[in-house]
Amino acid sequence: MAREGLGLWPPMLLVIGANVLYHWAQRAVPREVPPAASLTVAYAVALLATLCFLPLTSGAASAPWTSALNPWSLLVGVAIVGVEFGFLLAYRAGWPLHSAALFASAALAILLVPLGALLLGEPWDLRRTAGLLLCLAGLWLLQRP
Repeated sequence: MAREGLGLWPPMLLVIGANVLYHWAQRAVPREVPPAASLTVAYAVALLATLCFLPLTSGAASAPWTSALNPWSLLVGVAIVGVEFGFLLAYRAGWPLHSAALFASAALAILLVPLGALLLGEPWDLRRTAGLLLCLAGLWLLQRP
């Protein structure tokens, strides 16, 4: 695992903290608020917050903005909207806070570990296989009444 900048754990702690806030807030969006309107407000705030991070990122001032306009950055934008809209609809459909993100994360691991190995040459070993089996068991347990 590569270590850059802040080290291994501070970015992961940010991911975890932001995800807790994200899921709590998504679950609490009132049902009478149209999903697209909620996301529009969220993205306006996200744009302002992201602009605040620009001065903090190393080399951001010298990097050409045109390099950000690549297919991968555009796909990330489409994927973010899909994740946000999907979770908002999942919570409105009745998924509980305690299992929606866990179910999605376990399903993601089941998909991403083999994809990482096949497409990116990431390692695959007995430990990862055991982890995927545990994810499958977790998905099964989460869906039992």
